[in-house]
Amino acid sequence: MDQVKEILKQAIKYRFWIAVGVSALLPMIAYFVGVGAIQTKAAAETGVITSAEKDVKQYAGGRPVNGQYKGVVGEKTEVLTKDVDLSWKKLYARQAPLLTWPERVQERFTTWGRKWPENVDSSAVQFAIIDYMNAYPGYVTEVYKSFKPFDFVEGTGVVNAPPEAALLRPAEFKIESPPTLGKVWAAQERLWIQRTLLDVVAQVNKDAKTWDSAIIRQIEGLEVGSPNAQDQRSIAKGDVLEEAAAIDDPAKPAVESTETATDSGGMMSMMMGPRGGGGAAAAPETVSYIKSPIENAPFKTMPVQLTVLIDQEHIQDLLVALENSPMTIQVMDFEMAKSGSPVKKPEKGQPTGYGMMGMMGGGNSMSMMGMMMGRKGMTGYGGRASGMMNDMSSMMMNMNMGGMGGMGGMGAAAAKKGVDARSKTREADRKKREDDATKAVQSSIHDLYYNIVEVKITGQARFFNPPPAEEVAAPSQAEGAAPADVDAAKKDAEPKDAAAKQDAEPKDEAAKKVVEPKDEPAKKADAPAKKADAAKKADPPKEGAGDATSKQ
Repeated sequence: MDQVKEILKQAIKYRFWIAVGVSALLPMIAYFVGVGAIQTKAAAETGVITSAEKDVKQYAGGRPVNGQYKGVVGEKTEVLTKDVDLSWKKLYARQAPLLTWPERVQERFTTWGRKWPENVDSSAVQFAIIDYMNAYPGYVTEVYKSFKPFDFVEGTGVVNAPPEAALLRPAEFKIESPPTLGKVWAAQERLWIQRTLLDVVAQVNKDAKTWDSAIIRQIEGLEVGSPNAQDQRSIAKGDVLEEAAAIDDPAKPAVESTETATDSGGMMSMMMGPRGGGGAAAAPETVSYIKSPIENAPFKTMPVQLTVLIDQEHIQDLLVALENSPMTIQVMDFEMAKSGSPVKKPEKGQPTGYGMMGMMGGGNSMSMMGMMMGRKGMTGYGGRASGMMNDMSSMMMNMNMGGMGGMGGMGAAAAKKGVDARSKTREADRKKREDDATKAVQSSIHDLYYNIVEVKITGQARFFNPPPAEEVAAPSQAEGAAPADVDAAKKDAEPKDAAAKQDAEPKDEAAKKVVEPKDEPAKKADAPAKKADAAKKADPPKEGAGDATSKQ
C-alpha cells in the first residue's frame, strides 16, 4: 500500500511530463493504426481514375470500339443513303422535262438511256444515229428561237443575239462519217444546257414584247462545256476538265478517238469554210465536264458562261433565274462593266454588230472577219464585235452594196460611164441618212441606254444522272407461302366461296319472304267485306223484317 502511495505521489509530481509523453505517443499510435485503411482506399480510387482515363482515350481517336458501334453506324448510313437517293430523285425529276430529244428519236434514246442498248442490233443503233442527224438541225433551231431572237429581215423578236451558228455552235455531223453514240449524247447534253441558259433569258424577259421593254437586250456570248467557260476558282483549285464519256459497242473492240481538242476554240475551223444559211461556224467542239473527285457521283458538273447586255436595275432578276433553273446553275464568277461602245437599238434591215453576220451571205469574207473579231482575245475577254464591226457595217451600207453580196459590185459600178438616175437617188438617200445620223448625235447629250451594262456570269451547271431504279425484292420461302402452301390456300379459299354462295341464297329467300308479307295487310282489309257478302248469300233477309224496317 505504501508503494502505491509512493507511485501516485510521483505521478502527481511528474504529471506534466507524463502528459507530454502520452500526447506524443497517441499520434504515432493513431498513424500506425489508420495507415493501412488509408492506403487501401487510395489504391482503390487510383484504380478507378486510371480505368476512367483509359476509357476516355479510346474515344479521343474518333473510333470508339464497342459492341453497338457497327450497328449504329450501319443504321445511320442507311438513313443518309435514303435521304441522298430521295433528293437525287427530286432534283432529277425537276430537270427531266428539259431532257427531250427530237420527236423522231425520242422514244428510242429515252428507252436506251446513256449506254449501249441491250439486245438491240448495232444496225438499229446506226439507224437511230442517222435519224438523229437528220432531226438535229431542226432541234437546234427550236432551241435558238426559244428566247425570241431579233430577226433583222422581219423586224420581229426581242433580244439581239448572234446568229444560230455563231451562238450555239452546233456539232457538224456528216452522213459519210456518222458520229458515235457517245458523240450524239454529248451533243444533246450540251444542247440541253444551252437551252436551259436561253430559257433563263426568256424567263427574265417574259413580260417584254419589244427590244425597248426587255431587261436583257443582247446576248454577247454563250460558252458551254468548253475550257473558256471554266471559272477561275475551280482552275485555281486544280479541277480539270474531262471529255464526256464514250459509249462503245461491247461486242466490238473500242476504237481510240483521233480527234484532238485545241485551245483556240475552233478558230481555224471558222476560217476553213462557210456554213450554209448564216456565216461561218466553229467546228464541233469537245464537250467537257469538270472531273468529279467522287466516284459514281449523282451529277456531272458542266462549266457555263453567259455574257449579256442587261438593264443594271434588274441584274438580280438574272441571278435569281439562274439559281431557280432546273439545272441548278451555281454562279461562280460575276463581272460587270460598261459596254465598250454605245448600245444601239436593232432595226429592221439595219443589222449592227452580230446582226451583220446573220445578214451576210454564206461565203462572205467580211462575215468570217466579224466572227473572228468576236472571239476571245480580239476585242476583250468576252469577245464582242462592236466598234470595228459597226464601222464596217456602216461603211458597207453607205456604199450600198446591194444586199451585201461582195465587193465586186463596187468595181463594176466604178467602171460604168455616165450618170445614172438611180445613182442620184441612192446618193440622195445616203446623204439623208448621214444628215439624220449627224442630227441624232448633235441632239443627244448623253447615251440613251446608259443603264445598259455588260454582265458576264461564269458558273457550273449540275447535270443529274438518272437515279438508280428501286429494286423490288422477291418474297423468300420463309417470308412468303411455300408452293405446297399455295395449293392448301386455294383449297381453303374454295369452301369459303361455297359458304358465301349458301349464305347468299337464304338471304334471297328471306328477301322474298319479306316482300310477300307487304301485300297481306291489303288482303286482311278485304276479308270482312268478303265475309259480309257470304253471309248475305247464306241468310237472305225476311220480307216482314224488311217491311218493318221500312215502316220504322
